[in-house]
Amino acid sequence: MTADRYWFYVPALTPTIDLPDDQAHHARAVLRLDTGATVVVFDGCGGWADAVPAATSSAAPAANKVLCMMFLPR
Repeated sequence: MTADRYWFYVPALTPTIDLPDDQAHHARAVLRLDTGATVVVFDGCGGWADAVPAATSSAAPAANKVLCMMFLPR
């Protein structure tokens, strides 16, 4: 059995990424990713990296962001 891989576009690969609202909502509410799940972030220019959602917030609709700490750049 293979694990699912979830990919998220980000404008730039930086050490800490704040996903756009729509992608954060998808990760949190649709995919129900927990802190520590591995995802892949990519910049659309050939750069990509594995990332781990570090924190989620559902305190307010505008605050539904997922912070990803990057590791293992590819």
